[in-house]
Amino acid sequence: MSTDTSPDLTSGLWTWGWPGLTTANPQAITFMSMASSVYKSGAPMLYDPDLSRRRDPATWDKIMLDDDFRPAWMQRLAKVARREWTLEPGDESEEAAKKAKIIDALLRDCKGLYEGRRHLEHACMWGYAPVWTRGSREWRAPADLLGEWWAPVEIQTLDFRQVALKAETERTPDGKDRVRVVPYMATIDTGVHSPVGSPECLTIHVWGNDTLDRKGYGRGLDEPVYVLVWIKSMVRTILLQGYEKWANGIADVAVDASAHASTDQDSAAVAQEHAEAVAAMRALGYYIHDNRDKLTVVGMSGTGSQVGIDLLRMLGEGITRIVLNSVLPSGQASGAGSLARAGEEGKTTDDVMDAERDMLDDVVTERIVRLMDKLNAPMWAELGLVAAPCPRFSSVADEHEDPEAVGRVYEQAQKIGLKVSKSEAHRRLRIAEPKDDADTLEAPTPPAPSFGGFGGGGDSPFGGPPKPQFGDDAEKPRAESETPTLAKAGA
Repeated sequence: MSTDTSPDLTSGLWTWGWPGLTTANPQAITFMSMASSVYKSGAPMLYDPDLSRRRDPATWDKIMLDDDFRPAWMQRLAKVARREWTLEPGDESEEAAKKAKIIDALLRDCKGLYEGRRHLEHACMWGYAPVWTRGSREWRAPADLLGEWWAPVEIQTLDFRQVALKAETERTPDGKDRVRVVPYMATIDTGVHSPVGSPECLTIHVWGNDTLDRKGYGRGLDEPVYVLVWIKSMVRTILLQGYEKWANGIADVAVDASAHASTDQDSAAVAQEHAEAVAAMRALGYYIHDNRDKLTVVGMSGTGSQVGIDLLRMLGEGITRIVLNSVLPSGQASGAGSLARAGEEGKTTDDVMDAERDMLDDVVTERIVRLMDKLNAPMWAELGLVAAPCPRFSSVADEHEDPEAVGRVYEQAQKIGLKVSKSEAHRRLRIAEPKDDADTLEAPTPPAPSFGGFGGGGDSPFGGPPKPQFGDDAEKPRAESETPTLAKAGA
C-alpha cells in the first residue's frame, strides 16, 4: 500500500497557468485575495522586483505572442531540456554505481519529469521557476531489489506567482538574530500564501544575478525582451496607420475655390468640404469632381515603410539574440554573414546552452535526486550503501556533434587500443540500438588476401601497377624458366 508523503498543491486549474485561473475558473477573485494576503500577513512578503511585471502583470502572456520570441524560445527549450538523461555515479566505486542504478530505475517511473525540467528552464525568463515533487513510499523492486522505496510519482509545474518569499527572523544557537528567506505557497483552495508543509518537495530554480536587490527572485531575461516587444508594438501601430497611404498614395486636389465660394462659404470652408468629399470617394475607389478642379493621385516611394520594416527586423534580431545569444543559427537574419559566421555563432549558442543545461542538471540533482537519496536512507543501510555518494543527474545532448567526426575519433581510438562503450557509440553516432529479435545488417566480409600470379588474381605482391590483361599492351606470357616459383618469390 502506497503512502503519499507530499500534499498536492496544484489542485484545480493551477496546472493550466495563470490565464486559465483568471478566465476559466469561477474563483478568479483568488488573484486579488492572494495579492491582499501579502499585506495582511504578520511579516511583509518580499515583493518581486521585476520591473516588467510591475509595469504589466501580463508581461509573459504578451511576450509569448511575439512572432520573433516564440520560435527562439522553443529552440532554447529544445536545446536545454533534453528528453534523454542518465545518472552518473558519484565516484568510481561499485557501491556508487549500484546506488546510481537503483535511483535511475526509481526515477524512470516518475511522471512529468521532462515537462518539469522544461518548466524549470523558464527561470531564465522569469528569474525563478518552481515545481513540486509528489512522491510516495511503497514496495518496489528497482534493479531486482525488493524493498519499501520512496520515489517521486509526479513532478508538478507551478505558476511562479504561487510562490512568494517572506523574510523571517530566527535566533541562532549563539543568541544572535538573523534574517532568512522562507518560501510561502498559495493554493487554489484558499488563495493565501502560507508556509510550505513539506519544503523539501519544493524545487525553485533561481536564475541570473541573484544579488541582494533581487531579494531571492533572481534576474530573468523577460525585462529586456519586454522592452523590445513593447517597441515592436509601437512600430507596428505606426506601420498599420500609414499602410493606406503607402498602398493607395496621396490625393493631390487643386480646388478652384473662387468658383465654388459663395456668400455662405469662404475659401477655407470650400476646401474642407472638398476634403471630406475626396475622403468619401477615396473609400469607394473612384473620384468625381468638377472639370475646373484638378485631382492627382501621388504614389508613395515606400521609403518610410522600409524604415519601419528595417526597424522591426532589427528588434526581432535583438530578441533572438537575447534568447539564443546569436542570430544566424536561428535562420532569422536577413542577408548578413557567411556560412563560417553562422557556424561560429552556432558554437556560441551551443556553448551557452551547454552551460545552461549543466545548471539545470545541478538543480535536479540537488533537489530531486538528493531527496531520493535522503529519504531512502533505511534501504541504503540495509544494502550497505550509506557511504556511497549521491549520483548526478546528467542530460544527454550531443545533437550538435558531427556523426562522421565522432566515427573517425572512435576508429582511431580502437586502433590504439582504447575501449569504446557500445551504447555511447550508438547514441553519438545517432544509430538506434536494435532489439534482440530485429533484423540487422551484417558487417561486410573483408576480402581474402590475394597474391598476383598464383591463381588469386589482383596486384602483384612485389609492388607496381597491375598489368593489362587484354589489348596490345597486354603482358606477354613469360617462358617457363622466367615463371617465378615459391622459392624465387621468397615465400
